[in-house]
Formats: sequence, structure tokens, C-alpha cells
Amino acid sequence: MLVLCPVSEFSLDSASISLFRTGWRDAFGPAAASDPLYEHISDGRRYPGIEHWLPLFHDHLETLFDYLPGASLSLDYQVEEVLAARLDMIADHYQARKMPVREGETPYRPLPPHLLYMDLKGWEAAVARLPAVAFSPYAQPDGAGGVDVGGRPGKMFSKIVPGAQREQVFSLLGEQVREWAQVKRRTFVAAWSKGSRERIGVLLREHGVATDTFETWEQARKAKAGPVGLLTLGLERGFVAEDLALVSEQDLLGERIGRPPRRRRRADELIAEASELSAGD
Repeated sequence: MLVLCPVSEFSLDSASISLFRTGWRDAFGPAAASDPLYEHISDGRRYPGIEHWLPLFHDHLETLFDYLPGASLSLDYQVEEVLAARLDMIADHYQARKMPVREGETPYRPLPPHLLYMDLKGWEAAVARLPAVAFSPYAQPDGAGGVDVGGRPGKMFSKIVPGAQREQVFSLLGEQVREWAQVKRRTFVAAWSKGSRERIGVLLREHGVATDTFETWEQARKAKAGPVGLLTLGLERGFVAEDLALVSEQDLLGERIGRPPRRRRRADELIAEASELSAGD
């Protein structure tokens, strides 16, 4: 017999409930014992939003860095700005939840953010211990630290060719492929799905561009130079490096167009019984 249980970051056993009760009273005072959340947990019952008090169920919390102490870290461009905005949002939500409540309402008792989240100092300390690479779309100025790996944003063919002449992007790509080949730069085209990969391949061959299909990037890189390599990769924009050029589906066709949702059939339109079927239906 196989028993599947709900996944949770804590168990409502006697040890965790005892930790919660002690931590709750230490954080909010004995008067907070009348809070419905405290009463539910004391009785071993779950409560909506209980994860917001996760630290009270454990002696301490760990981060992903604790599980991957030797991992390498790659940071996208503007990660510092995104991190700062996230920490500001967390602080704003904490202050809003601390606002006084109206008479008769149960106060919301939020835990300080540093108990739930890694703060900026903790983040910087964790990153400093790991081999980290920070990416930037700009070339480094002379004398600045870092390594210029030579990658540059690729050409957006869809913006060069007017929409009414969209098929010309494949002729334009064919010309560009031949120019790249002259400087020993191989071309790959990344599609979002296998279906779109096949359609792009047909259009390229119709415009005189030889293609070769690969299931993985490892296979593509090991293959000998020659036809344009077709891949399935979730890549929004392409790039050009020293020995390769990668063109994305969006570079060729423009922004992805979402498919309209399928019409749901009404229940009363379905056949309820086999007896409703007649010859010829």
C-alpha cells in the first residue's frame, strides 16, 4: 500500500506545537493566547496562512545556500535592483500588517521580516562565499573588473522586415547566415516548441537555407559546422558570440501570439446515455 501525504514545511506534532506556543507568547505576549490562530495550533488544527509564522515551528530556518554550500551562482543583469525592490515590498507589507485594527477586530500579528526572509547583509555574505558570476548586457569599460566573453544582442529580423513582407525574414536570415559562415560563426535557431521548430525548418529550406535538427544543446555544439542548427529552447532573444550566432523564434517572427482558449463544452451538450445514440449519429 502506498500512502501519499500533503507536503508541508512542518508537522503539527507535539514538539512543533510546543515550539510554536512558546515562540508566539515570546513574540506577542501572553494576551495573544486568545488569538484564533494560536488556539487552532494549540489544538493541533491547521489555520489559513499558517506559513507566515513558520519560524515559530522550528529552532531555526535554513536557506538554499545551506543545502548547496559549494554551488556556483550566476546573477542576471539588474539583480541588485530586483532584490532591493523585493525587500522594500516585504517591509511595506510588514508595516501595513502592524497597523492598528478597528474595535472588535482580531489584530494581525506579523513576525519581523528578518525571521522569515534573508536580509541584504545575509544575502551579500552568502554570495561572497560562493563562486559567482554577474551578467551584464554592456561591455566593461577599460580598467574595470570582469571578463568580456564577447556576447552581444542578436539582430531582430522581425523589426527589419515590415509585417506584410514577413516571409522575407527567412531570406534575410539566409544572407546573414552566409555572412556569419565567412567568419567561421555557426548559426543556430531556437524555437519554443518542436512544432514551431519544424515549421521554421521548412520555411528556411524553402528559402535555400540548409538545416539540421538537434534535440539537445550538447548535440548541437558537438556537431560539425555546416547547416543551420534547429533547437527547442525557451529563449526570448538571440545573441552573437565569437564562434556562434543564436537566433530566437521571436527574433524571426516577433512577439509570441497566445493561442485563444479552447471553448469549453457545456455539460448539457454532452451525451448522457448510450441510449440517446441513433443510427447515423
